[in-house]
Amino acid sequence: MPLTNWPNGASSFGVPLIGSGPSIPVTNGTYFFVCNATGMNGMEGSEGTDMSAPLLTINAAYDKTTASMNDVIVVLPGHAESLASNTAFVMDTANVTIVGLGVGSARPTFTLTTANTTRIPVSAINNKIQGCIFIG
Repeated sequence: MPLTNWPNGASSFGVPLIGSGPSIPVTNGTYFFVCNATGMNGMEGSEGTDMSAPLLTINAAYDKTTASMNDVIVVLPGHAESLASNTAFVMDTANVTIVGLGVGSARPTFTLTTANTTRIPVSAINNKIQGCIFIG
C-alpha cells in the first residue's frame, strides 16, 4: 500500500492519523480519491490512488474498484456532482465503501437532477456510503 500524503504534513498508509468525521476504514484493497475541483477523468494518466491527483467523478472511481477486495473511495470535502440518469453512478462491485470527508455543507454533495426518476442502482452486495449529502 502506498504512503498517502494528507494536508498539513500528515502522512500515513491510506488512513489519516488525526481527524474527525467519518472514519476511513483500513483495507487490504485500494484507496481511490475523488474531487471535482482538482480531479481528472482517468484518461489523463490519473488512477485516482493519490490524493493529489484524484478522479473527477464518483463513477470514475467506482469503475476502478475490484470486487471483494474491500476497496475504499474517499470523496474529498467540497466535492459536488450532478447525477442526471440511472447510469450516472451504478454500484455494481461487491464490498466497496465510499467515505465522504468534510463537515456540514462542505461534505461531498450529489444532486439527483431528475428527482423523480434518477436512481443509484445497487446490484452488488456489501456496499456502504457514509458522510455524503444527497439532494433529490
